Amino acid sequence: MNRTSRVSSWIFDPKHRTLTHRASNGAKPYVVRLDRCQTSAGALRWIMEVAEQDWATDRVIASLVREFSRLLYPLANLCPSGKEDGPINVRKVIREQLDLVK
Repeated sequence: MNRTSRVSSWIFDPKHRTLTHRASNGAKPYVVRLDRCQTSAGALRWIMEVAEQDWATDRVIASLVREFSRLLYPLANLCPSGKEDGPINVRKVIREQLDLVK
């Protein structure tokens, strides 16, 4: 899988470990706190919460999933065998994943 960043509707803040979506209609920014994605259930909860928003198009949701993949690499870190493997150290995983991209 190509681990490089694609054009995304989400902005990553490495200091606070957040992803922020800024809607084009001027709505309030929506913030996903990656520190709450220590388990696969935590990551799935964010995906489902975003999917419930009126502004969340299929493209926005897909972009969030891609950002999770790029930053957390869930298949290796959260559920490598199809079962929960968390909790993970989100700060460490993100740092390792971003080092892979460089």
